[in-house]
Amino acid sequence: MATIVVAASYIRSGYRPSSAHCSGCVHGLNNIEVADETGTSKQTVSKWRRRFAAQRIDGLYDEPRPGGPRTISDAQVEDVIVRTLESKPVNATHWSLREMSRSSGVSMTSVQRIWRAFGLQPHRA
Repeated sequence: MATIVVAASYIRSGYRPSSAHCSGCVHGLNNIEVADETGTSKQTVSKWRRRFAAQRIDGLYDEPRPGGPRTISDAQVEDVIVRTLESKPVNATHWSLREMSRSSGVSMTSVQRIWRAFGLQPHRA
């Protein structure tokens, strides 16, 4: 059954590596051989093998990552980027964090994170 999972192209990306680990195990390979074949550690193969043995296919899904859900939409991120690159605030030469935050309705911390993630430095434009 695990070999069918590996071949399925519609499986989400977090599902595939774990199913590849179990596929090697189904074919009689030990953890070290599967780790070499998949390019992971034997501890990772062991973890996925235990999860598959305990939960079957459901154990192959990635567990949720820590942290809260996103509070800013992609549209809001795009709006900050477009405003930064294509416009200037009234009576100013460039956007400041405070001014962009007020204008876009996003917190100053979020504006700073967006600018850092995209390498934007409005004061140097």
